Amino acid sequence: MTRRGGPGPLASQLAGALALVRVLMLAAGVCGTLAGCHHQQARAEASVCSWLGEATQFGIPPHEIELVEQRELAWPGFEEEQTCYLFRFAYRFPHGTLENIALAGPAV
Repeated sequence: MTRRGGPGPLASQLAGALALVRVLMLAAGVCGTLAGCHHQQARAEASVCSWLGEATQFGIPPHEIELVEQRELAWPGFEEEQTCYLFRFAYRFPHGTLENIALAGPAV
């Protein structure tokens, strides 16, 4: 049975499982549709997907994620500039779409 205003449990589980497969592929360096991506970018994307999938965040990885910008920035805890990534992500549901951005940088 579908909950009013949202996908049913099976649809949510399937979306989560498919997103998890993508996260694992990205973490392993299998970039799929990301043209010219490299290991560090894949790890950053996987990190964002994993964090968004936490129960304290959205509970499932995003349905879509794309790199918007990659830049060297000053980062707390480091003397040299660090590579940071800005991603746009989206959750697509029958009742609407939620889109936002996420920043991935080095953990300190």
